[in-house]
Amino acid sequence: MNAQTETPTPNLNDINEHLYALFDPAFVHSHPGAYIQYAYSHPNSGNVDDAQVCLATELNDLAKFAAKRSGLGYNVYIIPSLLRFDRDPPMRRVKSDKYLASAFAWIDFDRERDAERVEAKLQERDIKPAFVVTTGTIPWTRAQLYFRTADIRNAAQQKQINEALQRLLGTDKVSDPCHLMRLAGSVNYPTAKKSERGYVVQTTTFRKIRDARTYGADELLRLIGLSDGASNGRGYTFEGQAHSCTSSSALSDPFADRALEAAPELIASALQHIPNADLDWDDWNRVGMAAWRATKGSSIAFEAFDEWSRKSSKYDAKTTREKWTKLFRSPPTEIGAGTIFKMAADNGWVRPREARAEEGAEADTDPSSAETGEAGDQADKAERNQGDSDGGARENTGRKRTSGALPLSYFGAFPANAKKRPILKGFLNRGDTSALIAPPKRGKSALMTEIAVHCAAGKDWRGHAASGPCGVVILALERGDLYQRRLDAYALRDGYKGLPIAVARRIIDLLSPECVKTIVATVQEAEQHMGCGVGLVVIDTYSKGVAAGGGEENSAKDQNRVAANLRRVQELIDIHIACVGHTGKDPSKGARGSNAHLGDVDLMIQITGDTGTKTAKVTDANDQPERVLAQFLLEAADTGHVEPPRVCRRPFGLSYAAMAGCSSMA
Repeated sequence: MNAQTETPTPNLNDINEHLYALFDPAFVHSHPGAYIQYAYSHPNSGNVDDAQVCLATELNDLAKFAAKRSGLGYNVYIIPSLLRFDRDPPMRRVKSDKYLASAFAWIDFDRERDAERVEAKLQERDIKPAFVVTTGTIPWTRAQLYFRTADIRNAAQQKQINEALQRLLGTDKVSDPCHLMRLAGSVNYPTAKKSERGYVVQTTTFRKIRDARTYGADELLRLIGLSDGASNGRGYTFEGQAHSCTSSSALSDPFADRALEAAPELIASALQHIPNADLDWDDWNRVGMAAWRATKGSSIAFEAFDEWSRKSSKYDAKTTREKWTKLFRSPPTEIGAGTIFKMAADNGWVRPREARAEEGAEADTDPSSAETGEAGDQADKAERNQGDSDGGARENTGRKRTSGALPLSYFGAFPANAKKRPILKGFLNRGDTSALIAPPKRGKSALMTEIAVHCAAGKDWRGHAASGPCGVVILALERGDLYQRRLDAYALRDGYKGLPIAVARRIIDLLSPECVKTIVATVQEAEQHMGCGVGLVVIDTYSKGVAAGGGEENSAKDQNRVAANLRRVQELIDIHIACVGHTGKDPSKGARGSNAHLGDVDLMIQITGDTGTKTAKVTDANDQPERVLAQFLLEAADTGHVEPPRVCRRPFGLSYAAMAGCSSMA
């Protein structure tokens, strides 16, 4: 009998890894309105005819579509460059005149013994790729190599660098700046001709190279042109065994700005001492979350967690990897290194002295401290929740605070809520206030509904990673019924059920101090009913709340009174407040009324576009760049209502029509 082999399937993790490596959000944000092109073909035809484009901020939706298309038997490709269009993008393969920018140079090889020759030549010149996409290993290793390159000036230089690498390494001709390259994580379905050469169906893989550097464009050309080079001995392999490579399957780390609680090697050492005699799921999950948070999802920590999980007869490799990957999207916040160290110390682990010295001030990670494990995690939580009574930091002097003094926080001891607390990373943060403005009938409320749905579902929105699901309260000061119909449309179209969203359809006088109590009480009622904390409060429209108290938008005094009341709300509950409003008669001058409103908000977003595609752009912000945030179309949604509501098309730019029937696109 022949052994039954498992059918290769797409790897969504590697697809995301590849896309986020090529189109890192920070890189994309520096090129507002940029597009990317993807394509797919059936192996029976061998021709890459089906090409589409999408906005470069829509990577998560593209990844899901690519995985689905690959699962249906299609080869899937991506252009590694950002593209620009002066008019609506065409639904066909583009040429190099549409090239905008790229952060990489690349090569492709697929001949026998290419891998060994390329590897030797790169080590000779001391050139190291940033990542490798292995497109197959049978009958021999085939791969695409990407070299992180800064300051590529234009399409001509992109082609010059690619051609230079190609000549140096003797690889395939893929130098065109808009060449389609195979997407990692997709399945490689060989054509009949390639099958005759011994190629088989395989899932392509993505692998980052540890310690890879960024080359200047001119520097890389100089390195390629050297006649003699000396290796520094720090090699890599295409098979993934060498110590200098990392093969984490998690998504690109969206939490790079968080400090490590402990070295991954230290967590790995501690995990070896923690028993795992078929622990139940909750205890197993608790260890995984603690190891992830302590190391920001380090691949070293994952390997240690995976090894620790193997101690149990319940071990399942797929479940273990999926659990680790999901933590990148919904990271733990109240468990960490202290838990790992306490559990290990209880089973005989002794923390190395040098590790204690390096992390000296972190008492919650010391197993000999009174604040280890559960106690340490609870102390962290208490510090995060510390607020009005002491301003987040107590003076360690024993003296009584001066009567009548405002709560103070002192240098070096600022509370945790001074840090950004993202709802959608790089976009919406708790404690901030935003304004979304546009002329009437331009899709303000429709776009805000889409944002609210993604926040409630804990789904990434147009390239911004969600920190997890959070409750949403919409204070619909006008047309609350329309909000409800739009939310019905999302439930019918995209299959959402039980989202933590509540709509209030009453006018609120935002000038009155009583509105603070009203808003806080409304949020607390919603939290009790929905069973989760609220993170986003929408006020639509802001002008109605000003007018309800007899105020005027043109009055700086009235605007400041409203702003003060909203800030008092945020002193009591940790939320983001999004105000929907109008532009003035001249939209180029921004929000209607006094500029005191602009001076108070942390983020100002303006929608432009009369018909067809609408563009939402960040026009002013405290600590994020001005940029094109989203481009979208509106469509009438069939909800059974007499007046069908207009909602945003599924966020996939102008290529939505090509996605018909793809229910995973949300």
